[in-house]
This record gives sequence, C-alpha cells and structure tokens, in this order.
Amino acid sequence: MSLNFEGGGKDALTKEILQYNNYQRQLIKDKYLSLYNQVLEDQIQLNANYSDNFKMSMYALLQPIEEFEAKLIRGAMQTKNYKILTQIICSKEAYEINALKDSFQKCKFYLLLFHF
Repeated sequence: MSLNFEGGGKDALTKEILQYNNYQRQLIKDKYLSLYNQVLEDQIQLNANYSDNFKMSMYALLQPIEEFEAKLIRGAMQTKNYKILTQIICSKEAYEINALKDSFQKCKFYLLLFHF
C-alpha cells in the first residue's frame, strides 16, 4: 500500500493528517487498520522517501494525546525539564490528569521518548 495520497506524497499526507483533530486521527488509524490490515504509523515509518523528522512528526500526530503527553512527561523527568512538566500538568483538569496518569502507567517502561 502506497501512502502517496493521489501523488502528493509527503505534502498531501501532512495536509490530510493536519485537517483532523486527535480524536478523528485515532478513528482514521482504526479505519486504516481495518481496511488494509496494516498499522498506519508503521507504513509511514517504512516509507524511504520520508525524512526521519517527518516520520517522527507524523508518529507524534498519530498518537493519542494522553499517550503522547505521557511520553513527553517521561522524557522531561529523565532530563529534569520541569518547564515541560509544569506546562502539561498545569493546563489539565482533574479528569485529564487521571487519563494522563493512566497513559503514563502504560508507557512507563519506554526507555525513549519516541519508541519506533
């Protein structure tokens, strides 16, 4: 399966991904998996035409918000970057902090900020 999006390549993929919010991107990932029996992020990672920075950006955009922020918190804790911790945690309501806490517990064994 090619991810060229009608010949537009990376620009078309970026436009397609960015026009949706995170919840909608999760639905797109699920639909992609059910249609092609392939994980969308894996297909992006396997495309040799995409730069590593582009792949990392797409990977980040396709993660559930809580999971992505949990990984940011993990990285911030490892590097003692308290500014990131403060920005993420202080901008949340109680229910969002609980969802973030659950995601953090799920990904606490990741050694890297982005795990490919």
